[in-house]
Amino acid sequence: RHVVTPQITYSYQPEIRSGIRTYENASGNLVEYSIFEGGVYGRTDRVKSERIGFNLLNNIEMKVRSDKDSTGTKKITLFENLGFSSNYNTVADSLNWSPISINGRTRIGNFVTFQFNGIMDPYGLDSSGKKINTSYKEQTGKLGRLTSGSIALNLTLRGGDPKKKQERKSKYATEEELEFINSNPDQFVDFSIPWSLNVGYNIRYSKPAFEDDVTQTMNFSGDLSLTQNWKIGFNSGWDFEQ
Repeated sequence: RHVVTPQITYSYQPEIRSGIRTYENASGNLVEYSIFEGGVYGRTDRVKSERIGFNLLNNIEMKVRSDKDSTGTKKITLFENLGFSSNYNTVADSLNWSPISINGRTRIGNFVTFQFNGIMDPYGLDSSGKKINTSYKEQTGKLGRLTSGSIALNLTLRGGDPKKKQERKSKYATEEELEFINSNPDQFVDFSIPWSLNVGYNIRYSKPAFEDDVTQTMNFSGDLSLTQNWKIGFNSGWDFEQ
């Protein structure tokens, strides 16, 4: 099953030139400046823009045979989220398309999550590395130029029964506080879990022009219950480049 959710947005920003003044410098050239420069709220001038945004969200699932399920099949998720987004500025004199954003998320088994995202620029570069109003496909035959991206693998292990979710109760908390705690369990320490371990591996890629940069890091954290009301936590990481 493939569920596609398209979205189109429209935004308009008028040009604002209030507070803009000019002066002639020593070379005889006119220089623009804002009388609000350096103030509390900064410059007020804005360039006119009229953008049409495009967003495409995908959810992909499939059924596989399963002898453990009473129906003989079970549903697995291939992609919880696979999205593409960009926008087009109708009033710009060049570089009308914004970079294309790609992101995805899926789960591998019960303990591992996989996430990725990337930014693809549809425009090419000149010899100095400056973006020009020529499509990257015309220059190289490829659809876009990958300027940045990241891949993240996260492993989460927890002790106790993962299917058993206990609702927090307390005679000291108000109903509103308990509702917030039960709606946001990750923001609070759960003493019903005897131990937990989280390991994350991240790769980040960046290539704004001709030079690329790749970093790899691994982070881990967790906690261990010493008594019913005492926990000890830990976190650290490793930078493969350093």
